[in-house]
Amino acid sequence: MEELRECLQFHHFLLSLFKKINAVYFWMFLFHYFVTLGTGCAELYIALTGNVDVSQIAASMFYNLSLLVEFGYYAFPADILATEFRNVSNAIYASSWYEQDIKVQKLLLFMMVRAQRQGYMIAGGIVEMNADSFSSVRRCLITVTVATNMCMY
Repeated sequence: MEELRECLQFHHFLLSLFKKINAVYFWMFLFHYFVTLGTGCAELYIALTGNVDVSQIAASMFYNLSLLVEFGYYAFPADILATEFRNVSNAIYASSWYEQDIKVQKLLLFMMVRAQRQGYMIAGGIVEMNADSFSSVRRCLITVTVATNMCMY
């Protein structure tokens, strides 16, 4: 019972730490999301439509790749963290919690409910930082560039 109480306290500590990290990076994630979109679209558009030579196209593609890799450094760890929060609840549910005495069942039920709460990073209250947001940035770069190119010609 004491070990379970320590796990509950540690889980509460991790949740509070997660909230603090999310508060620190709240605006930075949003800024980086839009900077990646804006500069990436501009670079792709210039590379695909401008009168540029091969070295400039290569530099532009390298810059876009660097932007996406940097954004991935934020998005993928945030996604892994969110997955781990979901896994805590699943692990408790998969255990034999129903075979314990009623006090332990209540504590484990409390832990399951807390583990199912928000467990993802949010960029500026608008965008969730995860693997899906990384994919959406990549798709938006291509879509906006193609749409802009079609409107210009």
